[in-house]
Amino acid sequence: MATIRELREEARITVTELARRAGVTYKTAKRADENAGPIMRMNALSLLDELSKALGRPLKVEEIEDLHIRF
Repeated sequence: MATIRELREEARITVTELARRAGVTYKTAKRADENAGPIMRMNALSLLDELSKALGRPLKVEEIEDLHIRF
């Protein structure tokens, strides 16, 4: 398992770039990156989709460490 930050760093993109690609606010991407609180499921899926594209492999919510999702 890996955190959003670890995956983002592996993809070699910034929080700003991840937020832009995922269509979420910088604040949302930063909160996910820092495990600083829950984010909406739709936003989490958007972030994971973009990280999946950047890394060239599928990612599932269940595989992400310390990702707090608000429903």
